[in-house]
Amino acid sequence: MSEIQVILFLLETLRYRMAEARLEPERGDVAEKLIIVAVFVALAIGVGAIITTAVTGEANHISQVIKNTRNCSGLVAPSTRRATGARIVGIPTDDSSPFDDRPPTRS
Repeated sequence: MSEIQVILFLLETLRYRMAEARLEPERGDVAEKLIIVAVFVALAIGVGAIITTAVTGEANHISQVIKNTRNCSGLVAPSTRRATGARIVGIPTDDSSPFDDRPPTRS
């Protein structure tokens, strides 16, 4: 077989495979499926970000409510007790007992 015959045989094989590929019903599906998967991944990341933001915001809100409730109930942190003279509810001092129902006094 001469070199020209080998080249002609390879070209004929290539033409046959190209014609067969054109008749294939699923050609180009890989790119389409890849784009669809990429869109769904982007949507999932977006939904995850929205949920994370909502949960974090609600957690911060709950923390703020708890902090405000502690400040309004007469409970004062020990470090501010010395500075303000306020007493911590439930801890006996000179003039009260742990069962005292009176509101805390300020000096």
